[in-house]
This record gives sequence, C-alpha cells and structure tokens, in this order.
Amino acid sequence: MKLLIKFPLIFIVILFLFNYACTDIDDDLGLDDIIESYSDITASRIKRRSMNINWLKISDKVREMEHLQYKVVRSLEPNIDTVYNALANGLLEMNWTTNTNTVSITNLEIDTIYYFNVLVKDDIGRTAIYKMKEVRTLDPNTPLPGNDGTMSISNISTNFITISWIEAQDENFTQADLNYRIYYSTANNIDTLENIKLKGTPVANFSNNVTSLSATGLTEGTIYYFNVIVSNNNGYTAPYNTISERTADSNPPVPGNSGNFMLMKVLSNSMDVVWTKASDTYTDETNIEYKVVYSPSDNVSTVADAESNGTIITDWTKDIDTASASGLGILTTYYFNVIVKDHWGNKAVYTSDWRITPEANGNYLYNHGFTGATSAFTA
Repeated sequence: MKLLIKFPLIFIVILFLFNYACTDIDDDLGLDDIIESYSDITASRIKRRSMNINWLKISDKVREMEHLQYKVVRSLEPNIDTVYNALANGLLEMNWTTNTNTVSITNLEIDTIYYFNVLVKDDIGRTAIYKMKEVRTLDPNTPLPGNDGTMSISNISTNFITISWIEAQDENFTQADLNYRIYYSTANNIDTLENIKLKGTPVANFSNNVTSLSATGLTEGTIYYFNVIVSNNNGYTAPYNTISERTADSNPPVPGNSGNFMLMKVLSNSMDVVWTKASDTYTDETNIEYKVVYSPSDNVSTVADAESNGTIITDWTKDIDTASASGLGILTTYYFNVIVKDHWGNKAVYTSDWRITPEANGNYLYNHGFTGATSAFTA
C-alpha cells in the first residue's frame, strides 16, 4: 500500500521537473522558438585556411540573457544540424562561452567545404541550436581580399551609397588583372560566394582595377547589406566581408510637445529654454542634435531664419532638453527658438516664443508669446 502511495508521488515530482525544464524562457517563447529569429550564422574573413564564424546573440527579451552560453562546432559532413548531432559529431571550435557572437577558426584545409553550427544554453541547461552553416575555404589560386576583406562606406544619400575597399592581392596577377563587382541585399545573407551569387543583387558589371564603387537606385531609409567579389583573369573569385548601412532619410525630426517649449527662471539678464525632446523615424533619440538661438526681433521662426538671424545660446549638441541664455539686457524683448536635426542633417524648428527681461530691482513686465498678454508685477 505504501508503495502504491509513493509511486504516484514520485511520478508527480518527475512530471513537475520535466515541465519546469521545458518552461519557456520568457513565459511566452521557448529557447527553440526564440532562436528561429536569430538562427542565421554568417562567415567573414574567409581565407584559404581560416575564417570567422558569427551569429546574432539572442535578444534581451530572454530572461537573464547574461547567463546564456554559446558553443561552436564544425564538421566535414552536414551532420551537425541538431543538438544531438552537433554534440555527437561536431569538432569543438569554442567551448561554452558567455555573451559572445564570433569565433576565429584556424587550421582549416584549402578549398574545402566545412559545416559549422552554434549551440546555445541557458542557466538551467536547456539547449538549442542555430541553423547549420556551409562555407568553403578559398582555392589557392584565388585572390586574397585586402585588409582581411574589411570595407568602408561613404557618400550616403537617399538613393545611393559608395562602398570602398583595399585592393586584393594575387600571386599570379597584377592589380590591372583584378576585377571587382558589388552586390547588395536587404537581408544579411550575402557572406559567402555562393550566397552572394544566389541572393545578392549585382551592381553593374565587373570593373577593372578599382577600389570603390557606388550602388544607386536604392530606397530611402532602408538598411542594405553589401559585399564585393574580386576575380582574377583565370576566373577565380573571392568575397570581401559583408558591410551594412541605412540609406539617408529626407524627413526631418518631429519636435516634441507639438513644438512648444518653455522659458523658465526669467531674470534681468538670463533665462532658461526648456523643451520636450524630438523624435525621428531612423535616428535614435540620443543622436538627435539641438541648437538654441535668440534674437531681439521676431525673425527666428523658421530653420533658415533661426540660423541666419539667431544668436547662438547652445550650438549643435546631442540629447539635451535645456539651454541657458545669459548676458541679456534689462527690460529687453527676446525671441527664442530651438532647431533640431537628425543623423542625416534634416532640420526642423520648434515654435518660437518670446519674453521681456525684468528690471534689476524686481519690477518686471511679463509677456507670453502665445497669448500676447502683458501684466505688471512687483516682486
């Protein structure tokens, strides 16, 4: 009888522990579900005997992200696609490491296909796996991208971007014999030669002996991923490293509080300008810049007028909402305004406001720009 009582109790305990082990990370999504959004592995600095393997860390929507650990394995066969297979068949490249998203792989064979995968586990041991990545090391006859394949971006416009790189090196050909072609994608999926050709959109044809080209006809405010293929006269090719950038946005920031700001701590020779921060579609709030000006005339109501006629209180400064005007005259009318600009230089202006500074002895005239009301006060 005691045995019959204990058995269900043990069964319940086991069931509880199993259920706990399968509990979702954030009560809504399990580790396997979440990893679907972060499962793509990319390769960079692909050479003849080495490369870097990179992945996206699971986002902070997962509880206790700092406790997540990553493990990287490789194989010569496509047999590391599941957690079980990766642990059973994978050659260890990086053991469990916290808060990382890249590893350098060395001692590889020339012109060989390798398979890589990344495992992730949380603080109670639940493990999931990314999507297996296939990468081929470079052929000995391929040119080697300069600067380890690292590129740079400039001349960012609403519809074009310029990509620059260091010229490749080739043991059998001069620079005049090397040709380059840019590819782009709106997804981070053009890291290898195979992916570039399959998923990338080419920009023009191969160009001879160049170190920069521009991608045109792009869409405003869109993130693009770029890569370059270098080819020698024997047809051997190699990829550079993917680089990304957002095209410029032509829309200015939106001033906070409908553009209204406050004039506070009004003294005979100074006052504070206080405003609600602006917002922007693509520029983070911390990177929005502000410029505060004043004038003795009502001529700072537009961006052009404010910049032409205004005396600067605070020049372009990021992420502020207060500026102090000093050195003002007694019983003098001043008009104030705040100019705001985003990462691309698009500018907007708040609604100008004005005040009359008070007398030094405490008698002052209060004027509010919105109502036009005037009242006399004695301190």
